[in-house]
Amino acid sequence: MLDIYAIEELRNKQVPTTDDSPKYRYSSDQNGNYEFQQASATVLALRRDRTFCDQVTTGQECGVLLDQTSFYAEQGGQTFDEGYMLREDDNAEDVRTHTHRLVLLSSFSV
Repeated sequence: MLDIYAIEELRNKQVPTTDDSPKYRYSSDQNGNYEFQQASATVLALRRDRTFCDQVTTGQECGVLLDQTSFYAEQGGQTFDEGYMLREDDNAEDVRTHTHRLVLLSSFSV
């Protein structure tokens, strides 16, 4: 979670805000099923135990700040999106990471 101090730290480091416009690039079929275009993003920061860090190890939960996202964040009563993140240069089955919650605060996504 990003508190006001974390947001200020990101601003002071001039970390750009997350572009969430890819979430509007989708199609739907006649049954109402949505299909979103695959988004490619760059990791801008990692956050664990209420602090920004340079790395995390296998099994640790953390926040990942991306330069762009196609996920909808939980806000205003709507539920959050679920999906997967893949590292671009690895076998997808080895690095597929389930995202179970996305928080959007002050235009930063974690």
